[in-house]
Order: sequence, then C-alpha cells, then structure tokens
Amino acid sequence: MTSASPPSGSNDPSKQARPKRIMVVEDEALIALDLGRRLKRLGFEVVGIADSYDDALELYARSTPDLVLMDIFIRPPLDGIETARALARLGDAPVVFLTAFGDDATVRRASEVSPYGYILKPFDERTLLATITVVLERHSADNKVRLLAAAVESATVGIALVELGPDGTSQVVLTNGMYARLSSAFGGAGGPVSALPWMFEGEPLEESFEVLRRAFERREPGQGTVAITRPTGERGWISITVSPISRSDGRTTHVSVFYLDVSKQRAAETGMAESQRMEVVGRLTAGIAHDFNNILTVILTFTGLARDGIEDSERGADLDEVIRAAKRGELLTRKLLDFTRRNDVLVSGVVSDLTQVVSEARGMLERLASPMARVTFELDSTCAPIRLDPTSIEQILMNLVSNARDAMTSTPGPVQTTGAITVRSSRIEVAGAEELACVRLEVIDDGAGMEPSVTQHIFDPLFTTKPRGMGTGLGLSTTKMLVDRAGGTIRVRSAPGRGTTFELEFPMDAGQADSSQDREASEGPFHVDGMRCLLVEDDHSLRTAAARGLSTAGFRVVEASSGEAACAAIETHGATFDIVVSDMVLPGAGGAQVFEAARKFAPNAALLVTTGYCDPDLSPVLAQVEVLWKPFTIPCLARRAADAVAKRRAS
Repeated sequence: MTSASPPSGSNDPSKQARPKRIMVVEDEALIALDLGRRLKRLGFEVVGIADSYDDALELYARSTPDLVLMDIFIRPPLDGIETARALARLGDAPVVFLTAFGDDATVRRASEVSPYGYILKPFDERTLLATITVVLERHSADNKVRLLAAAVESATVGIALVELGPDGTSQVVLTNGMYARLSSAFGGAGGPVSALPWMFEGEPLEESFEVLRRAFERREPGQGTVAITRPTGERGWISITVSPISRSDGRTTHVSVFYLDVSKQRAAETGMAESQRMEVVGRLTAGIAHDFNNILTVILTFTGLARDGIEDSERGADLDEVIRAAKRGELLTRKLLDFTRRNDVLVSGVVSDLTQVVSEARGMLERLASPMARVTFELDSTCAPIRLDPTSIEQILMNLVSNARDAMTSTPGPVQTTGAITVRSSRIEVAGAEELACVRLEVIDDGAGMEPSVTQHIFDPLFTTKPRGMGTGLGLSTTKMLVDRAGGTIRVRSAPGRGTTFELEFPMDAGQADSSQDREASEGPFHVDGMRCLLVEDDHSLRTAAARGLSTAGFRVVEASSGEAACAAIETHGATFDIVVSDMVLPGAGGAQVFEAARKFAPNAALLVTTGYCDPDLSPVLAQVEVLWKPFTIPCLARRAADAVAKRRAS
C-alpha cells in the first residue's frame, strides 16, 4: 500500500515547519506500536505512548503535544473520555478519539468533552492523515477565533454586535465587558437582550446623536461624539462608531457599534480651549489695565497738584473724593489682572494685614451670603502681616463664602434661610520653632457637605458639581493659585451632612503691611537739588504730569516719548543723567532696550520702571531695577526716584 504524506509548506527543507507532535493513548501495545510507526511514516513526531489516565496526564505535562490520539477504552480505572476531560484542564491540544465501538451511548458520552474527531478502528493511513490534517487546521482556526474573542472582551472600547432582521428589526447578540461597564457607568440599560444597542433607544439628545442613529438605521458607516450626564450628575462624552458588516453576497446582516469614553480627552480639550481663551482675554485685559492705569495716574497727579495749597475745606474734600475714587479704580485693574493670572509680578512684594482686610470686607461678605446664611466673624487682632495683596485676600474670601452660601441650597429638606458661616482668623505659634509660625484663615459652613470623591477634585480647574450655567469650576482653583502665590497651604474637611471647613495657612511676614509706594505728601515737603532725570513715557498727558511733578520736586527733567528717542538721548548725554525713569510698554524699542542702553552709556544712573502691567516674561528685567507701579502720586514718584538715586550712589 502506498503511504500518504502530509503536504509540505515549502520545497526547501530549511524552511519547512517543524513536524507536528502527536501523543498516543492506547492500552493495546501492538496497536500502539503500529500506530506510532504509521504516524512517523506520515511525517509526524510521536512524543510518547500512554496506556492509562495517570500516564497520559504525566506524558501530556512533559511533552506538550499538538494533538492527542485517544482510545476511549484504556486501562482502568478511568477511560479515555475522563482522561480527555482532565487533559482539557492542562492545555488546549485537540483530542481525536480512536474506538472500535461506534454505538450511540459511547458517542454521546464522548461528545461531552468536545473532541475534534473520531476514527473507527480499523483505519488506513489516508483516513488517519486526512483526519489529523483537518483537526489541526480546525484547531488553528479555532485558536484565532478564541484569540480574537479574548481581544474583543479585553478591549478598552465597548463593542456591541447587532443582528439586523430582514423586516427591519434588530437584536443585540453580542457585547463585551467594556460595553457593560460603560453602559452601567453612564446610566444605560443596554445589554445582550436589548433590541437596540445602548444610547440608540429613546429620543435623540443632540445633532451628532441623530447622525449616528440615521447611520445605524440605514446600515451606513457613521461616527460622532455625544455628551451625556452620569447618574452622579457629572458630564461625560462618548465617541460612537457605527460599522456595518456585509456578507460576500453584499447583504448587510449585522452592525457593530463601538463606544469609547473620551471624557478625559474632551475635558483636556475644553481646558486647553479655556486656557487659550483666558490667554487672549489676559492680553486684552493687560492692555486695558495698562492704559487705564495711565489715565488713573494722570488723574491722581493733576488732582494732587490741584489739591496742594487749597485751604478751602469743601473744595479740598471734593478733590480728596476724586483721589479716593482713582485709588478704587486701581483696585479694579488689579482684580482684572488677578482674573487672568497676570498679576503675579505686580503683587509679589505686597504685604497685608489679613485681619484688617477681612474686617474691611465684612459688609461685602455679609451681603454676599444673605439671605441664605448669616456670617459670623471671629478675628484675631494680633495676626502678623502676610505676603499677599488685599485684593487677592478679598477674592479668596468671596470665593469661599459664595461656595459656603451655595452649600446651603443643596442641603436636603426645605431651603435653609438660617445657615451659618464662620470666618475666623488666628495666629498659630509653634513652641521653639518661630519659623513655623503662621496666620490661619478658616471659612466654616454647616451646609450639605461633600463626598470624598468630590473633595479630592475640588481644586481641579473647571471641576464643579453645580448645575450647568451656575458655576465655572474656576473659583476654588483660583483660590488655590492665590494661596500658593503667598507660599501658603489650603485644606478642606467635609462630610455629607456635616458641613465644610476650608483651612488656609500663610507664613508670617516680617515686613509692614503698608508699602513704600503708599507714602504720601502728608510726610512733609520733599525737594531734591538739581538731579538730572530722563523721563520716558509715550502717553502725553502722563508724561506732562510726571515731568511737572518731578520738576516741582527739584529734578531737571529731559523728556522722551518713545524708546528710540530715549536711547538716542542716553547715547548722547548718558553721563549726565542721575536717573532714567521709563515705562516698560513703549512704541518701538521697549523699556528693556532703554535700560540696556542706560547700562552701556549711563552706567552710574539709577533705573526706575513705572508700569501698570508687565508681562511675566519681563520679570528678569524688573529684578534688576526699581519698580513703581501705576497709578502713583507725584510725591510717591519723586520720593522713589530720589531713593533709587541714593541707593545707586551707595552701591
């Protein structure tokens, strides 16, 4: 009889695949030896022969075969069917039963272990080869299917396979684990028993949802992102892709729907867009603040000049009101710069009395909390100053008190009108460690409180639990930014039904709560003896006012309306200048270029910046010169100029 042989994958022996490894389980020794010889002639490798349950398990574990030929009736106590059942727990090699008995009862028992085939004894080599070849190919295909199924089940994308009926009906026939998790997390009820996949039931929520629904119904490809709200109230986004599955004859019998939670990506994109918007707003605001501060300086300067020498109490009081109004305008520009986070340089050296600022803001905070809550103040008058400007402290207080007020409305039961908010300041001393002493500010409410899952994200930008349109998610993140600016810390303690406490701690500052810029003419007459000053300012009114004030104080002033004109004057007369007073924002060459020219051609001159806003990128320039922030008064400008000259001469 001519021997059959398995087909070869290549005529080149060096590229042929290794022979398939076959394990034989047969208790008739002669039959087992004959079967082994046949298998070798057919090109297979026989890894061994076992004749019992125990021998088979040991051989299988030792040799890891590609296929097992198993006689159903082997040496007792357990037969080949039980042996095959045990081997399935050790690996996935396919089992082919060898039997001389083909009765229904035996076949029924054997089918319980899902064998890959049967060979009835006696058999020829062609039958043996055909069966083994088919089984190995089928097992290879099954492995790919199992691998694909495992990949689908473990995918981080939710998948639903929908069967489409000829009458337009549909049925979800297969879903993976991520589909179920996403559906549960976002409040869906989709599953393998649904007629439609999750999010395709009910009314469309938005335009992209309708696009996806039409694609599903028309059996066309489609993709879109829909916004939905979790049961917790948190906003989320799901990217959905509809992909029809067509048969070889062109008929679409199934549709696969893929779901991807893109909430984090969308939140990041939203945050980036918000950041870019804030950057644009910040630049616009900075320009407005600069121009507005110039106007305020002109108002303060000429009003101050007009106020000098007026003895009439009524007219003097009127002018004093103008000066106070201009100073309130200064606070407004600082708030604008704080809003855009472009005020770090401007306020970096300001020292404030926390308790005094809270006391002055008391009325505003009471009006802010009313009528939802009453505010109680417990203030320690012995608190030392902290390195944070009053405007920033007010902003922190407003953010925390408004959040406490809103917590009253979320308390279960009838709307409260008697909620309590406590604002407390205290001085914290640490025995034997003066450097650890600090000033503490607490804002305490008896509102609804928060879950731990909320408190851990409460300072994240754009995070909010308030209804849409009621909050931006920027208040507490801005508060943390301001606290960090002062070198402080902020903590929150809260629990559902137990209210919330915000605890802020700031390092004490050894300085005084008032700055040198606030020294006014009340300190007495001020005059210098002929100091030569180059004044660089592009705003005509402000330059005229500053020049007049400096001249009145005894300075000999040379004016320049641009950076180029200032640089030319410095190159020509630099050695004669005692001080260069320049704005930072100028047409053409800016203040940085003016000071660079001064260092080269007027090395002995003092340098003083007058500015209402300076880009943080220019902060290295400010670190090397004296800075006078707009708006300022003429006495303040004259004193700061004289101080800068004295400091330069002493160095």
